[in-house]
Amino acid sequence: MNNVNPKVFISHAGEDKVRFVEKFASKLLGKGVDPWYSTWEIKPGDRLVQKIFNEGIKDSSCFIIILSKYSNKPWVIKELEIAVVKQIEKNYKIIPVIIDNVEVPQCISEIYHRTIKDLENYDTELNEIVDSIFDLYKKPPISKSPRYVTIDNNYLPQLNKIDNIVLKIICQYLIETDYYHIDVEALEKKANEIDLPFETVVESISFLDKNNFVKASFCSGPDTFTVVYPSAYGFIEYLKATRNDFNELMKSVLVFLDNHDIITVQELATSLKESKVLVRYLCKYLEGLNLCSTQDLTSNITLVKGESPSIKRFLNEN
Repeated sequence: MNNVNPKVFISHAGEDKVRFVEKFASKLLGKGVDPWYSTWEIKPGDRLVQKIFNEGIKDSSCFIIILSKYSNKPWVIKELEIAVVKQIEKNYKIIPVIIDNVEVPQCISEIYHRTIKDLENYDTELNEIVDSIFDLYKKPPISKSPRYVTIDNNYLPQLNKIDNIVLKIICQYLIETDYYHIDVEALEKKANEIDLPFETVVESISFLDKNNFVKASFCSGPDTFTVVYPSAYGFIEYLKATRNDFNELMKSVLVFLDNHDIITVQELATSLKESKVLVRYLCKYLEGLNLCSTQDLTSNITLVKGESPSIKRFLNEN
């Protein structure tokens, strides 16, 4: 409701003025609501129809009907009828307030009502009525969605969204750092950056390890590991899915190997302007295709030698 002080029409029987309505109207005033209460609005000589229907109900943004053992009066019924018509035509809000053990009129029986049992003590009910007048709801605001749910990276159809994300974290970390593994601390930090719960990461690592996408060094059980790295299969599957130029990249490596005798992975990576880890995994993949041979001299130094006849045939066929 846009009004700073919304005008609310209070429909009631005369018998309820002293015992409830006047104090109720005063309480609404104290809450920033402008109540249209007949005792305050109608003066001697005023035309009742003009004041009630053409001013009171017409100018109000909300209609409160006080339902009691006295409310079955012609004026109250007529006011309610006009309010129901306005509700149908203009989305007018009607709030039934029950102060006696009576039934809600059929025409508004589907409207949520508020019952006040103690006419001297009803602060809770009053606050609910005021919140309704101002269209205020107690539902807490919705927080932002975790960042990982907005990531569109279902690269590998055989993996679910979480497993794809975890595999990407691992592979990209190696590519960006040129490390050959990622430890728990670094993995947890990467997961936190996208609001991915680490226990979910651990479950994914276990699945990826069992399905040969990664290799994890477990220390005391399936849920505890120290480091993890992609398997050759997992890394190459990730590259195929994320590098549109995978085939061109592979051919570039083969052409370079065909024109050189023995070269280190570092030299090859520098020449191709690619990550050393990426090139090493790619060379291991090509070795599996009998297109080259590799020799790990140390954990950081790998020699690569192209198998020239095989390379030439592969390049000619592809």
